[in-house]
Amino acid sequence: TVSENVAVGAPPTPFANEGTLTFDGTTQSFTSNLNAAAFGAIVVAPGSTVTLSGTDDDFDLSAMTVTGSLDTGSQLLSVTGGVVVSGIFITGTGKTDINGDFTVDSGGSVAMGIGSLDLAGDLIAEGISFTNAGTLTLDGTAMQTLSDSVHDLGAVVVANSVGVQLAVGTTPLV
Repeated sequence: TVSENVAVGAPPTPFANEGTLTFDGTTQSFTSNLNAAAFGAIVVAPGSTVTLSGTDDDFDLSAMTVTGSLDTGSQLLSVTGGVVVSGIFITGTGKTDINGDFTVDSGGSVAMGIGSLDLAGDLIAEGISFTNAGTLTLDGTAMQTLSDSVHDLGAVVVANSVGVQLAVGTTPLV
């Protein structure tokens, strides 16, 4: 748990592929100057605002929970597991690639900049709307499900040959 800025500049990374880094300060930055740096999970606690930055533009996480605010800026963020948002998640101008489920709890919000969000899992949301200037690409290899309460998605690309369905029905959307 840290309440200050975190900067990672040279291997080995302090929590590579294991453990959880919790941000619990007010305004913090998470800077990585490692290309394709593989980290464990991160948690952005309530009241915390974290911005990703770095010169190699690549954050690889095992999982992510956002109850505060996270701004990916222009970074590439890859998450091999799931993402849970009950705070504010801003995707900025970079690319976010989530290979697990993307859950946005009631009270959570997602603001997509002109970047992209690739999702291989299900999109589970409780009555939220996306502010989307970018592109949501559904690229799973199995049937993906969108909650029936998801709306205002903006540009959506279905790159899943199996299909996408609404949670309340079994008819694929595409």
